[in-house]
Formats: sequence, structure tokens, C-alpha cells
Amino acid sequence: MPTNLAIEDRLLQEALQVGRCRSKKETVTKALEEFIERRQQRRVLKALGTFKFRKGWNYKQDRTDRWTSSLIHRCGRWCSDAPE
Repeated sequence: MPTNLAIEDRLLQEALQVGRCRSKKETVTKALEEFIERRQQRRVLKALGTFKFRKGWNYKQDRTDRWTSSLIHRCGRWCSDAPE
């Protein structure tokens, strides 16, 4: 759809360089796509809300527990061929 826009020359030139685009049309299209994507990401993050971290959480222990339970689930018992 043909559209006439008044875009600041400084912004367009900087976007051309930063985006390494070959034309003004490509630059504007790329900028609009990135704008839309970023806004959609914000909407998703806002919908998810916030969460609290557990105090005293031991990520190393959590990894070990998941690794151990996946071995037991896969083998039906403790696998003796598991790396130590």
C-alpha cells in the first residue's frame, strides 16, 4: 500500500546504517516488524505476571534431583551405567 511518511532524516539514516538495510522501504519495514514483535513480547510478559524466587533454593541440588529421577523413570530403577 503506497504511503507517504514524514520521517526525520537523521533517524532514517541511522536506522539504515544500524540495520544494514539496502533501501528506505526495507528499513521502515524491518523497524515496524521489530516494533510489533517487541510489543507482543511485552504483552506476553505482562500476562504472565511476576513470580517470587524461593529463598534458600539450591539449584545444584535441584539439577541432581531431576537427573536422578529421570534415570529412575527411564530405567525403572537406578541405572548402574549412569556416569558418576
